[in-house]
Amino acid sequence: MTHKPVDILLVNPPHYKLEWKEASLCFPLLYLGSWVQDKGYSVKIVDGLKQSLESVKADISKYGKDALLVGFTAMTPQVPDCVELSRFVKETCPDTVVVWGGIHATLFPEQTSKCEWVDYVVVGEGEETLEEIASRIRGGKALDDVENIYPNPQRPPMDLDEIPFLDYTLLPDKVAERGAFYINSSRGCPYRCTFCVNNALKMRQYRYRNPKLVLDEIEQAKKDYNINFVSFVEDNFFVNIDKARAMVDGLIERKINVRWTTTCRVDLFKEGMLDGEFLARLKQSGCYMLKFGAESGSQRVLDFLKKDTTIQQIIHTCEECERVKITAVFSFMCALPTETRKERMETLKLIDKLRSVSSTALIIPPQPYRPYPGGELADFIQENYDFHYPEELGGWADIVSKSIDSSMSDLEHFPWVDDDPNSIRLIRMVATVVTGRKKKTPLKRLLRVKPLLFLPALGALILIQLRWKLKYFGHPWEYNVIFNAWGRFYR
Repeated sequence: MTHKPVDILLVNPPHYKLEWKEASLCFPLLYLGSWVQDKGYSVKIVDGLKQSLESVKADISKYGKDALLVGFTAMTPQVPDCVELSRFVKETCPDTVVVWGGIHATLFPEQTSKCEWVDYVVVGEGEETLEEIASRIRGGKALDDVENIYPNPQRPPMDLDEIPFLDYTLLPDKVAERGAFYINSSRGCPYRCTFCVNNALKMRQYRYRNPKLVLDEIEQAKKDYNINFVSFVEDNFFVNIDKARAMVDGLIERKINVRWTTTCRVDLFKEGMLDGEFLARLKQSGCYMLKFGAESGSQRVLDFLKKDTTIQQIIHTCEECERVKITAVFSFMCALPTETRKERMETLKLIDKLRSVSSTALIIPPQPYRPYPGGELADFIQENYDFHYPEELGGWADIVSKSIDSSMSDLEHFPWVDDDPNSIRLIRMVATVVTGRKKKTPLKRLLRVKPLLFLPALGALILIQLRWKLKYFGHPWEYNVIFNAWGRFYR
């Protein structure tokens, strides 16, 4: 069967040793693809989170030989398969240029550039750089001085108003089937949280797109794809309150009629910002959920992380969201450098407080801290603990293979963790079970367990509830039982 050649093949690699069944969105590639397509290039996006590794290779074989380049984006769990796919490109399409971008390549550009299967590494924003790379390849020109290619200088942050409307037809899934639309109204974050990837990426400069353009695009998407849900995928929607008010007023005045969600900070719930009047309009505009990085129940830890927030602000935010019936989602961290067991328990107690304040609040259980190189907290770790990153790309396979999502990987080798790693894993698992709001109760889910697993799972359920009540996670002898029995039916 013949196929139409494409100029640029963009690949989202599979997660290493994981069959990803959840809904996937190649959001970074969608922006890249829409940009270069608007500049006249034909584009094909391959989503490895929805395909097997062999299926991705088949697509590379089909489109790679005729393409100017194959571009990969990769988070750390995708690195091993990204390396394998890059090798495959060079073996089957030796004349095709291989370009890496994304978070991992940006954080480890020198290490990535040393991979024999990678021709160029793009650091930071990729739209304008990808276009220039394609233009120079097509024109037979050298790429040595292209900005944002490592180790060349960075180009200035792009003007977000120049971004064309996203072309969702580039994705394997039809937007109409999702009923959902994902979009940036801003990039960057001016806050100084020491653990945040924005600090590591030097992305503290906040930029926002003209609200009229964003509203126009949402209206167009609603017309074209019949969407009913919008997610503003960005670090903080409300940094510029005038922009946020214009967005909310526009959604109401244009009667766009979509449900929407985004991220926020708890210290913005104050007079002149997210106060009573604005929260009412927020709800009226269709906002049904706001997501917050609460991080810790210890004020000392919050100050250490330079969150510039307080415990009382977290609780106040929960109360205000409950009052206007906007679901508040709070995420937490644990296994942080300098964090004590007592402070870890303060986090769990704060979770209980939020659950008592709001019947609708959702809790993302404490996730172990993972250092991003170049960030302030990561620098602190390297100065004060015996911690090192893998020296080459191949070394990441060992790390990500220890966990299905990498969030628990290699805890045993995190020297700042002063507790039994299984105890920390148990905290996360117990918190997931106790605080997760599900349509079906745990007891109903037990009925779906295979007979031989029913009693262990029932015992695990009882023990989980008891551990949470007592806030005791020592001697986690039953961890494997819980993981194998409980984990199989609670998902």
